[in-house]
Amino acid sequence: MRTIAALLKNNPKVYVCFASNTLCRYFLKNAEEEGFAFGTSVLPTQKEPDSVLILKSDWTICYLNSISQMAFRANLPINGVNIPKVDYGKYLAGWDDYSFSKE
Repeated sequence: MRTIAALLKNNPKVYVCFASNTLCRYFLKNAEEEGFAFGTSVLPTQKEPDSVLILKSDWTICYLNSISQMAFRANLPINGVNIPKVDYGKYLAGWDDYSFSKE
């Protein structure tokens, strides 16, 4: 099974996208089991699901703020860095191309 940490192998940040709240909750559970947190100590399962979250290489998860929401929607870099978009459903299913795209 693929790990959440593996998403950060080549990127300091990754947008993780979810088709449903159920899938996001599953991600939050898995992230907690791998040692990720919101901030320094809030367990992922204590947070509400969202359609997109940011996963960071410092083992934290963040909700998108207004700037990152605009960058996400417009495919703009943040601080000069393009942040990959991962479709978590595709990633879990083992797809080779698990990039998020609006269909």
